[in-house]
Amino acid sequence: MRRESFRLEGSGGNIDGWVVFPPSGERPPLIVLCHGIPSSAPVEGDTGYEGFASFLAMRGLAALFFNFRGTGFSGGNFSLKGWVEDLGLVLDTIFRGEDVFSGLDLDKVIVWGFSGGAAAAIDTLAKDHRPRALIAMSSFDSIETLVSRENACLFVQHCRTVGIIKDEGYPLNDHQFFGEMMVYDPIRHISGVSPVPLLLVHGSCDETVPVECAYRLFERASEPKKLVIIEKGQHKLRLNGEAIDSALQWLCGMGIP
Repeated sequence: MRRESFRLEGSGGNIDGWVVFPPSGERPPLIVLCHGIPSSAPVEGDTGYEGFASFLAMRGLAALFFNFRGTGFSGGNFSLKGWVEDLGLVLDTIFRGEDVFSGLDLDKVIVWGFSGGAAAAIDTLAKDHRPRALIAMSSFDSIETLVSRENACLFVQHCRTVGIIKDEGYPLNDHQFFGEMMVYDPIRHISGVSPVPLLLVHGSCDETVPVECAYRLFERASEPKKLVIIEKGQHKLRLNGEAIDSALQWLCGMGIP
């Protein structure tokens, strides 16, 4: 398999990413992977998004993974607004079809988000209907489902602990920062994803984002939409074979790959 890197200059600094290409085939579909908010507890044996991209490439799909601002090799500090901007920039670059993105089937670009990355993807595709489909796994409906506004400082402290907020003077005000995140709550925007087909996948035993979030998002979403609940599934559905199989089968139903 071939892997190529790219770097974009966003409003929060550089965005670093990579594309893994399938070993054979012309004009493959492209899966755009959107990671979640990092936790402080890595899973033993997890090969990360690079490993997942390679898994998809072996199934005939080109797969792109990148670092949202504040994470990995990318610059800047975390904000949900910033993550929406970052994904928008990545999509703009893809659909220009230049450089590393030439030779891909741009009629078959799929956005596949996990947790916080799924939330950012929902907000992005509510305004950008160029992708062929959206898969959102383990997405929260509102940030207040995870932490109350009164405890905004605890969320900001978590972001500092895991290293996605680096600058000492950022944010200027924890509660204002939290309020700005609420503007991008997926529940406010998910109805706008239509007519892009939407697949919501959630674990019934998600220990981080309650499964009720998926039901509320599904109710608010417009057709075409599908909801899959993984019995006994937990938060990291990227590591759940049943969840991944359900998404790949859904894509096959649309002729992808």
